[in-house]
Amino acid sequence: MRDPKPRLTKTAAASSGTPASNPLYVSQREKAGAATFDRFNFQYDWALYEFLEQHKLNQVSIVFVEFHEDVVFSSSLDAADARFVFCQVKAGASANFNKKSLVKRIKQKPSVLGKMFTSVGDKKIAARVDKVRLVATGGFKLELAEKGFQLEEIPWDALHQETANEISAALAAELGTDCALEKLHFHKPQLPELQHRRAVIGLIADLISERVPNGGGDCQAIYHVLQDELRRKGVHTWDYSDWESLVRNKGLTGQRVDALFEQFASSATVDDLLSDFEYATAQLQYEPRERRKLRQSARTYVLNTLDGGSLAHLQVRAAVSRHLQADFPLRLTTDLLTSLVAASPDVVREHLVDETSLVAAYIIEYLRA
Repeated sequence: MRDPKPRLTKTAAASSGTPASNPLYVSQREKAGAATFDRFNFQYDWALYEFLEQHKLNQVSIVFVEFHEDVVFSSSLDAADARFVFCQVKAGASANFNKKSLVKRIKQKPSVLGKMFTSVGDKKIAARVDKVRLVATGGFKLELAEKGFQLEEIPWDALHQETANEISAALAAELGTDCALEKLHFHKPQLPELQHRRAVIGLIADLISERVPNGGGDCQAIYHVLQDELRRKGVHTWDYSDWESLVRNKGLTGQRVDALFEQFASSATVDDLLSDFEYATAQLQYEPRERRKLRQSARTYVLNTLDGGSLAHLQVRAAVSRHLQADFPLRLTTDLLTSLVAASPDVVREHLVDETSLVAAYIIEYLRA
């Protein structure tokens, strides 16, 4: 039997005991994207792909989705040190952006660049933003100061002066003020627009291979756990005045990724636990089809409740464990599981919404005890 001790990971800002002020606490330009996030699969995959690439280089510590912009990267877990990159992601367009389409307004609606710079218009935010990045799968057709180059990312100062002047003048007319255009970058993503999910899973496989060359790991399962967390947090539209709450409720951190990779890279512990789980469900005489469903739910639950997991998942694990420990059974039976599920705490039912997930959670925690 196993006795893992769940622990909660805290950001550096919370160590003093006083909640750190959220440096991005100003009214958001829009929140409509958060309510319709299922339409932006590429955006979420690109956010995860770019986060994993940049975190590997120790350049970013947190990614937020649908918060002020489509994607926001933070350089640090510490509110005092955090610097930000704001990214707007445009996928699905066949045509590339040019100097006219970037500032084109239809029926006086904001242009693409006008919309972006509205996000960083507040001086409180602007001082902390190092880069404003337009990410477009269709690419860009912009004249560069130096001919003959094809750049994956075009910084503002690489543009031909005439092109820069036209864009700058159009934005000044639209917004009525000068913009920090020196922060603007145009980026054509490496992530393919088609099969982007496979590309992210492939990157996860590469990262695990670098850490444990002879190890294994279910890369697809890790992908699903990380995407589930991004999407679950992306849908939140609340504002948070303190940094700790923002990171907990809206951010995916490098700490979470590292903990997941470290504990699951070799897959031995997880696979041993799931092997015990399969034996237990066979002994409980579940039908083969039901056992497959239970195993899938069990794998998801195990990955979500590894150390470094979200606070919500760790609370679920703790609640299930306490419920079991209140009158710990010497032997599990289907009748006992039915009784436990029926009496499961509210916090458990809030996150494990179907009976299969609930049964799987109770069996796993019984085996972990």
